[in-house]
Amino acid sequence: MGGRWLVATVAACAALLGTAAATAAPPAGTPDVSTMTLQAGDFPGSSASGRASAGSGPLVGGYEREITLRRAYGASRYRLIDSVAFLTTSVTVGAHFYALLGHEYSSRAGRVKLVKSFVKDTMLNAKSVSLVKPRALGVSDSSMEIGFLVKTTSSTVNVSVSLLRIDRVVLVDVAIGDGSAVARGDGMALTKLAAAHIAAALVPIDVSLPAIAGAAVPGQALTASPGGWGDTPTAYAYQWQRCDASGGGCVALAGAVGPTYPVTAADAGSTLRVQVTATNRFGSVAAESAATEAVA
Repeated sequence: MGGRWLVATVAACAALLGTAAATAAPPAGTPDVSTMTLQAGDFPGSSASGRASAGSGPLVGGYEREITLRRAYGASRYRLIDSVAFLTTSVTVGAHFYALLGHEYSSRAGRVKLVKSFVKDTMLNAKSVSLVKPRALGVSDSSMEIGFLVKTTSSTVNVSVSLLRIDRVVLVDVAIGDGSAVARGDGMALTKLAAAHIAAALVPIDVSLPAIAGAAVPGQALTASPGGWGDTPTAYAYQWQRCDASGGGCVALAGAVGPTYPVTAADAGSTLRVQVTATNRFGSVAAESAATEAVA
């Protein structure tokens, strides 16, 4: 009893972003969408299966992971979670995609349609349905939750559908349980877990190493290029290092923190390299260039 019933709605909203043939393999530096969903490891003892979806148009790609929980989760007693992440081409596209989904889920008509699709897909003999009004979750760039409870003659099934946007990533999480309510605290906790996975995936990604141009000769200046990076770094920091003649045993040079370094007589017999640290809103990652020839 997973979230397959939700796929048609999500696909319809995705189609509104634009249509195009499926893209080729994502370029180097593209974050791994499979790491952005909730993970089985978030719920000890749980099992999971997943599948990737190819990108098209403004969608770079997606990944869906269905997690069967070993123990009921939270006050809502969730037993199964379907976590679906979408990587879009830009923050603007991500925000638009989130807005389309949010509008669909916020309308009463949209929620009623979800309930009907769920009941049909799961073949529940519903005696009554209670809708949970849309509510903000207050996590990251944008987040919200809707939900509903389906009562049968013998049980109650509760469903949470939460949306999260971080940067250009949109996540849809569906949690299904047997609790008597859809607890907002559980939705917040699950969304925070997912947000941490997404943020970890969106740190800068090293594509090609920094490089050094110039002659390793006293009196000459070496110039560093930052190399190639994915996930759009907003700043670079430089640290020049002096290494032994074979390029090992490197030690940071005090004050040598710019993109250029004037080679000095003290560097004679040593090699030099530069460490570049790329930073964006999600964190920092360092990469090192190859060492120069030994300074003459």
